[in-house]
Amino acid sequence: MEKHLVICSRGCKPDGTQLGFGRYGTKSLRAGHLSYRAIEAARRAIIGQFNRTMNGKFRRNGKIWVRLLADLPITGKPTEVRMGRGKGNPTGWIARVSTGR
Repeated sequence: MEKHLVICSRGCKPDGTQLGFGRYGTKSLRAGHLSYRAIEAARRAIIGQFNRTMNGKFRRNGKIWVRLLADLPITGKPTEVRMGRGKGNPTGWIARVSTGR
């Protein structure tokens, strides 16, 4: 994948479809939600794959940028709790993902 530099006048914002850093990237095929556990599992899988293919060189010289932040809390109430009395406690975190980013 090639990195393209887009030169704009004022007010141009990156739309997330091009690489900001590095040579490789992942791209979402569908819109949806990603949990914090899925983001961490993908990061570990990428590190493991690079370590296997590059014989440990990646561990010394490689860098990974995770530019996805799970910042939306998912709340839930315990079972058999009466209605009312506010929202439940956070049970996890998710990030919204749009198609092609």
